[in-house]
Amino acid sequence: MEHLIAGASAGVVGTILGFPLDTLKTRLQTQRTNPRLGAATIALKMLRDEGIIRGFYRGVGPPLLSLTMLNTFCFSSYEFFKRQLDVKAVGPMHMEDGERTFVFDPKVMIAGTAGGPIGSLVSTPFELVKIQLQLDNVTARRYSGSLDGARTIVRESGVRALYTGLGVNTVREVVFLGTYFGMYEHTKALFIQTLPAGIAVPVAGGMSGALAWFTSFPLDVVKAQIQGQRIDKLTDTKSRMISTSFAMKQLFKTHGIVGFYSGVAPSVARAFLVSGSRFSAYEFALWTVRNFVNSEGF
Repeated sequence: MEHLIAGASAGVVGTILGFPLDTLKTRLQTQRTNPRLGAATIALKMLRDEGIIRGFYRGVGPPLLSLTMLNTFCFSSYEFFKRQLDVKAVGPMHMEDGERTFVFDPKVMIAGTAGGPIGSLVSTPFELVKIQLQLDNVTARRYSGSLDGARTIVRESGVRALYTGLGVNTVREVVFLGTYFGMYEHTKALFIQTLPAGIAVPVAGGMSGALAWFTSFPLDVVKAQIQGQRIDKLTDTKSRMISTSFAMKQLFKTHGIVGFYSGVAPSVARAFLVSGSRFSAYEFALWTVRNFVNSEGF
């Protein structure tokens, strides 16, 4: 139960802080102009034309719900599989002969990846609705909000349309979570010996988020291309959904390898901020729950 509460806290804090940069990332990934506009140019245009709430927080409902659910599941799943895999302590260790060594355990990463396939079943429909709403301001407005967007998509294209991009999103979740938790556990163990806990946790969390996003970012760009299509047009047999391989080929043909990292700068910055805050919220909530349980004698 303690990991469920802590995971939910991490989801809420991380989403509220990181959503504006996530919206900017989506606009960067899906823009059709060539040469592509920079992050600052698009951000200023969004602020001028749409304002803060409609521009940067439009579509925040689905990820707020989904990421709270997803973080609750992923953190709990990670702790469960750590126990099942019998993961021991990692990081700098003093050996019996007095020597110091750094213990790396790949089972930490395996425990993280285990939640990816199931987690993607939760995140895919919410990611789809989020991206559709984030891009809805770019052309003619079609949706009045997150719920209306989901209803419209289901009405026009069926429930299956909500799982557009499930395959690439599953791979993305597996890569992301393995890197995310693996990096965090090892860097936290290193930093906690040299830095105060109040600094070690957010720095380790920020670094883990930044690396996880950078590693999985090409998959995220491909996912955005697939989920950023006009879903209503996919019911037309002449406008079928583009495949993962087709999206990758088109990206490389149009923009080269750089296209797979379009929008990476604000994403990595967002990841550092969000993940540092997310792990801090998680560790604080975990500490609070454990103290409460101990003080009440449960």
